[in-house]
Amino acid sequence: EPQAPSVAASLQRALAAARRHWFADLVRVDRAEMAWRLIRRGIEPIVWGTRLADAGQAYKRDGAWIDRARNAIARGDSVPELASMYRSVGEDFMASRHEDNRVFAALAQSAAKTLPSDVLGIEDLVTKVVANVAQTQPVLMLVFDGMGHESFTEVSSLFETVGFTAYVDPDGVVDKPCFAALPTVTEVSRTSLFAGTVRKGDQDSEGRAFATIPELVAVSSAGNPPLVHHKKALREGGIDGRPETVLDSISNSHQQVVAVVVNNIDERLKDVAGPVSTWGFDELHPLRWLLDEARTAGRVVVVASDHGHVLDRDAEKRTVAEAKERWRPADSEVSDDEILVEGPRVVTSDNRAVVPFREQLHYDARRNGYHGGLCPQELLIPVAVYAAKDDMLQDWSVTAFNSPAWWAGFDEPEQVATVVEAPAAAKSKRPKGVDDDTPTLFDPIVEEET
Repeated sequence: EPQAPSVAASLQRALAAARRHWFADLVRVDRAEMAWRLIRRGIEPIVWGTRLADAGQAYKRDGAWIDRARNAIARGDSVPELASMYRSVGEDFMASRHEDNRVFAALAQSAAKTLPSDVLGIEDLVTKVVANVAQTQPVLMLVFDGMGHESFTEVSSLFETVGFTAYVDPDGVVDKPCFAALPTVTEVSRTSLFAGTVRKGDQDSEGRAFATIPELVAVSSAGNPPLVHHKKALREGGIDGRPETVLDSISNSHQQVVAVVVNNIDERLKDVAGPVSTWGFDELHPLRWLLDEARTAGRVVVVASDHGHVLDRDAEKRTVAEAKERWRPADSEVSDDEILVEGPRVVTSDNRAVVPFREQLHYDARRNGYHGGLCPQELLIPVAVYAAKDDMLQDWSVTAFNSPAWWAGFDEPEQVATVVEAPAAAKSKRPKGVDDDTPTLFDPIVEEET
C-alpha cells in the first residue's frame, strides 16, 4: 500500500534513521530510497503521447527518473531481504518498460526522417543553441559522451554547486526534446553534432568540421576558430593531471567557442571498470576544473551529449552477420524486439538499419553497457545552458530540471525527533585509592562564584 500515509510515514522515519546511523552507507540508503520511489510510482505505462515532442517530454519528466532509480536498485544489497525486494521490483519494471519501449519505438521510428520543428536533431545543436549564445557571450560546450537523461538527472545538480544556474531562451529552443542521429553510436551522432549535419566521422573530422561551421566562424575572431578538445587533451599530464592546454583555451578571451568532450560516462560502459554508484565530480574528473575556469573566464556553459546508453542486465547476445553493438543492416527479417528505421537521419550505406527497442539485447561482445538502439535511454539527448551571472543571457529565464511528484520526499529526509528519558544520575565509581575529592576525567566542571 505505497499510498497509505502510515506506511509512508513509517518508512520515511526508518530511512531517516538509517541515514543518521553511525555505520550508515549513504549509497545503500539512497538505493533503498530509490526502491521506495519506484514502488510509489508504480508500473503504470509512461504516457508517450502521439508526437515525437510529446514522447521526448514524457521521458524527461517521468521515464528518465524511473531509469535512474532502476539502475540504482539493480546493484542489489548484501542484506538478502533487501536484495530480494530490489530484484522483484526491478523485474516488474523491466517487464513494464519493455512494453513502454515498444510504444516509444513506434513513435521514435520517425526520428529517422526529417524532424518536425517542435524537436531538435543533434545536428541542430550547434547552429540553434551554441551559435545563438555565442553571438553575445563566450561559450564552453561540454559534450558528455554516452550521457542519457537518466545520468543527467544526477549530473545537472553539480553545476549549481559551483555557482551556475540553468537558463532557457525566450523561444524555448533549449527545452525542446533532442534526438540523436541513427544508429545511436559515437561515430555517427557525435560527428553529426560537431559537423552541424548528419554524417559519419572521427575525432579529426569532428574538429575540422566544427572549426568551419559558418554560424560559429561569424562570431569568432581571426586566428581563433571554434575549437574542440577530445580525450587526449584532457589526459595531458596524466589521468589526474591538470589539462593546461584545455584550460588555457577556456581562459583565452579571444577564443569565443570552445568545446570539450568528456568521456567518463562512455568509458564506464567498457569492461575496464564497473558502473559507478553516482556521477559526481570525482567520477567526472576534470569537470570541476573546467567549470571553475569557465566561471572565471565568464563563459556560458552549454551541456549536451551525443547519445545515451543502456546497462547490461544479463543481456542476450544475438549473433547476426555484419551486426554491430546495438544495430544491424536491414538485410534480414525483423524480430519482435527490433524495429526498422529508414530515412536521411540513418547514416548507413542505404539509410536503413534494424535496431532493438528491447534493452537487454546486443549483437556484439558483452560489455557493462551498450548503445546504438532505439530505447529512449539511447536516443534522447539532454541539453542545458548554464550561466554564473544573471546578466549574461539577456531575456533568458531561469529554469529547473524538476523531478516528478513520486520522486519527492527524500532529498531532505524528515528529521525524526527521538525522545529519550534521561536516567537518574548514578554515583560514579572511582578507582581504588582515589577519594571523592579527587577530580577525574569525566567529572563536571563547576564554576566558582566570584
